[in-house]
Amino acid sequence: ETREKLAVGQVAWCHQKCRLPWPAQLLSFTEGQDARPSSRIWTVKYLECETEETVSATRLSAFLPGDATALAEVAQVAEREFRTSSASLAAAAAKAAAAEAVKQ
Repeated sequence: ETREKLAVGQVAWCHQKCRLPWPAQLLSFTEGQDARPSSRIWTVKYLECETEETVSATRLSAFLPGDATALAEVAQVAEREFRTSSASLAAAAAKAAAAEAVKQ
């Protein structure tokens, strides 16, 4: 498992409940109760911001070659879908407003 191979200085994906997965540099760790790598508590610094947090190893995944390319590609798809769905929702809202105005 990729959590077993995490090391200080490495960049990893950090998956928090309140935040999208974000790349973070692993600064340090403390051993968990059973000294397995998957039970470590890591101090991480999120890339492109100065925020540091402590997170469980269960919230980290190794950053792998190709992740950035795949993320850029899927972000473009998501942006297109967002624009399409936003336009559809706006058109439906305008149609509903027009229908309501005709009723009155």
